[in-house]
Amino acid sequence: MVKTAAIITIGDELLSGDVVNTNATWIAKRLYEGGVSIRLIATVGDEIEDISRLIHFCRDLVEWIFVTGGLGPTHDDITREAIAYATGRKLTQNEEAQALLIPRFGDGKYTLKLTELPEGSEVIDNPVGAAPGFIVDNIVVLPGVPAEMEAMFDLIVDRFTGKAPDVRWLTLPKYEVEVADILSEASRLFPDVKIGSYPQWGEKLKIRLSSMNPKRLDEVLEYFRKEGLDV
Repeated sequence: MVKTAAIITIGDELLSGDVVNTNATWIAKRLYEGGVSIRLIATVGDEIEDISRLIHFCRDLVEWIFVTGGLGPTHDDITREAIAYATGRKLTQNEEAQALLIPRFGDGKYTLKLTELPEGSEVIDNPVGAAPGFIVDNIVVLPGVPAEMEAMFDLIVDRFTGKAPDVRWLTLPKYEVEVADILSEASRLFPDVKIGSYPQWGEKLKIRLSSMNPKRLDEVLEYFRKEGLDV
């Protein structure tokens, strides 16, 4: 099972706010539910150098990088080139991708752009669209169209995920500042439990506890009770 991952979404339309970035949230939720810790989510524009720099940064940070966007046939779809540049590989016609696309779309120039992938890539079929995804080194690359990305992600997700952490949500009639010391001490006493606090409108505070060991969550709750919190 993969323990750590980063998510990179590519596209000038995301940086301008013209398109809502739902892909990052969707992938993060699916990976987290499978026990994967997301260390970074970033968005970058359609620039080969910028994408390459971000890939290099993430490769030192996590086990796997999930990339979406920029796999279409138009001039600004440069993700294939950027991943090839970042990994030091040549772009070549991928026979597996050709076998998937040419019978469906012919062998015109736009199809051949879609089938040109970094050398040595593993192809991910696109069951609802045209552009294939691919895996090279520790990088998973998927289209930016949400319906296509989600369908393709479902084809490969099992190889990256495992048991999900146990999660408990608490709601307290408190301001965050009133329980800050208790939460800080709990984080110190229970380092294997992630504790998040999320202020709500009015005198309400949501607390999120998560751990791979459910018994530790019970111990945190008992600590909260000893500190006078009604949980």
